Formats: sequence, C-alpha cells, structure tokens
Amino acid sequence: GHRLYECGAEFRFYWLRTKLAEVHTTNIDAVQIFDCNASGLCAAYSDAELPYRRDGLLFYDKQGHYSRGMPTPLVRLWKDTTVCKYFSVPSKEQNEPLICALRVSSSPAENNDDAVLTTLDDLVVAPCPESLPIGTLARFELWEDDYSVHRTTTLAAKFVAVCSPKRAAPDSSTKLHFFFSHRANRPLTFEALLARESSSS
Repeated sequence: GHRLYECGAEFRFYWLRTKLAEVHTTNIDAVQIFDCNASGLCAAYSDAELPYRRDGLLFYDKQGHYSRGMPTPLVRLWKDTTVCKYFSVPSKEQNEPLICALRVSSSPAENNDDAVLTTLDDLVVAPCPESLPIGTLARFELWEDDYSVHRTTTLAAKFVAVCSPKRAAPDSSTKLHFFFSHRANRPLTFEALLARESSSS
C-alpha cells in the first residue's frame, strides 16, 4: 500500500476518520477538525457542539508530512483556561517554578563531559543538577523571569523526580516559551491568534 507518511495532514485525517468509521465502535472517535480561518478558530474555541472535554487546540501544517518519532514545527499545541480545564501557569508573584519533563543528555560542547538537560527538540535548557544516567527522562523545576527559545544562556534547574516509564518524550522548547511568556504577562491569547489569522487572510 501507499506510505501515508508521505501524505499531507488533510489526507491523513480523512484516512483516519474513514478507517474508524469502518470499525463501527463506540469506544473510539476522531476529534473534530476545523479550518484555520476566523470562523474555524471561533468554532474550535467554542465547546458548544463538542461531545468531549478539550485539552487545548492543535495546529497542523496541512501540507506537512508525518515524521515518525521526531520533533516537528509542523504541529503546535495552544492552551488557555477556556479550552483546557486544568490550564495553569506558575505564578511569578508567588515565585513558583515551571515544572517540566527534560532529558539528561551529553553536552554538545567540545571538551565538556558535564551532563545537560534538553527538550524534545534538543535545546539545552540547563546543566543537570543531579548525577543521573544519560538518557534519563525526569521532571525538573525551572526558574526564570525572561525566558526565550533563542536564549544563549542556560537556566537554573532543580531535580523533582524521574518520570514514569509511560512518559515517552520530554517537553518541547516551545512549551517552555509558551508558559514563561504567560508567566511574564506576555501570553499568546486567542484574540491575538484570531487577529493574526484575519490579517493574513
């Protein structure tokens, strides 16, 4: 058969919904898909017609091919308190850290044997504060007031616990940027998403 990895997102979604319809099961259903325009965004943001509880909005590049096991900029998750019941941001006023999952990796710097903490997309976030084996996936507290995915310095991290074996991958750098932007009172709001889409139409 044809390799669906080489197909765009729209065809992969169509194929998934078709196969699920053939199974005739009431236990699994495909999530609803909306066009990324003003009306589609508003429909996705409103839960009036959705039979399930959302945990954010996923944005896909329609023409992007599927990459197995690899981080990709072609899919992004966005959340706020409307689309995610449990959405919360660490409070800067109460000096709360961001707790995230990171992988213990070898330092990419030459002549440096110290372990570092990296994201899903291999951004070096912080020196590893504990003696943990390379490849360990663990939760860490991060402290920072002005985080940027383009930063050239690392953060301060504190070990919390090793992740459950069910956890397959660390958090992405964009997730860190998203939450730290909220913490610094620079959130990417739904109104900003809507305005950006309207201006590009």
